Amino acid sequence: MEVSKLAADATQQAEAGHFRKAAQLFAKASQKDPKNAKHHEARAQCLMELDDFQEALRSAEAAVQLDPNWLPAKATLGRAQLNMGQLQDAVMSLEDALRLAEHDEEWRSEMQEELEQARNLLEIHWSEHHDVLLPSFRCGKPLQIRQALDCRYCRMEGELGPGGALWAAGASLATLISTEGPRMTSMDFHAPRPTVLELGSGTGAAGLAFAATGAKVLLTDRQSLLPLLRLNVGLNKDLLSTVGGAADIGEFDWLSPPEEILRQQFDLVIGADLVYSFAAVEPFMAAVTALLQERDGKKVCGRMIYAHFPRFPDLDAAMQQALSSAGFDVQVTAMPKAAEVGNIPEEAMSRVQLLEIRPQETSMETEPQVQQNRES
Repeated sequence: MEVSKLAADATQQAEAGHFRKAAQLFAKASQKDPKNAKHHEARAQCLMELDDFQEALRSAEAAVQLDPNWLPAKATLGRAQLNMGQLQDAVMSLEDALRLAEHDEEWRSEMQEELEQARNLLEIHWSEHHDVLLPSFRCGKPLQIRQALDCRYCRMEGELGPGGALWAAGASLATLISTEGPRMTSMDFHAPRPTVLELGSGTGAAGLAFAATGAKVLLTDRQSLLPLLRLNVGLNKDLLSTVGGAADIGEFDWLSPPEEILRQQFDLVIGADLVYSFAAVEPFMAAVTALLQERDGKKVCGRMIYAHFPRFPDLDAAMQQALSSAGFDVQVTAMPKAAEVGNIPEEAMSRVQLLEIRPQETSMETEPQVQQNRES
């Protein structure tokens, strides 16, 4: 049977509601004419009518691969992805379809409506499964922190490792900063707009909490985590603008700290849960030394506030010994009691310790201790 006759018979079967037979005929047409995107796209539509979304997605992908700028193929791909729960991919495909429908009023209206529905579903998914809201007492609006977790519904995947999620230490430090940040800044910093560097920012929760008090913050981490940091800065840009805070982003290799950052000066360095394995001790020490110890008569900063989550006594001892050997004094205090944040239980929050790290020669001479600040 000729391809045109197969396609005509398949269309007739589909119009009569016989979608399974139509899908079979379109598949045969595709086998005889494998470079024709129309057969794959039509088969995808029939398979969606049969709730065979997985196979429909394959056919839609084949159609788009053959003709990337064909509007019906892009639209069908977006619908197939939506049916499969691939929300972010569906949004991207429907955005492409809307651009292709620029000069077709009927298609444009249809794509706008479907794209809005897909975007709403994606936002609901993010808010329920990826976002954590942290208090921001200065303006009353919470910080929105998005996590990169393993997920089949969007591209916020867990491949970024521990840095892509918010953990107890980061949540505790962010909560402490949100509640006591203004008082800490007024007592500890000389500048009217404090400058803060967050080491190993991950999601950026603690640094953004400081920015939400009006501070100017530099969020740092390895290259792979910078897109997540940019995303979270963007999600909170209106809040930061309201309070006069600012957050910038910079790559920071702990074993090879960037000179452009080491040439700057900050009022405070912060970090949370950066030493969770023995392999992290040496790089952590390299970064802390570069930031806090004097070099060529100058230092980047005089102290660091670090939220530590104790895991193993041997690991904690190794970190403390490394800090002491490198010439740092460490004052350890318990965190104020904090309620659970997101899916982080109160019990985990209560285990977090607050470490104040200073070079030994200045540990008791200049700025008051964190514990004194909270008790004064």
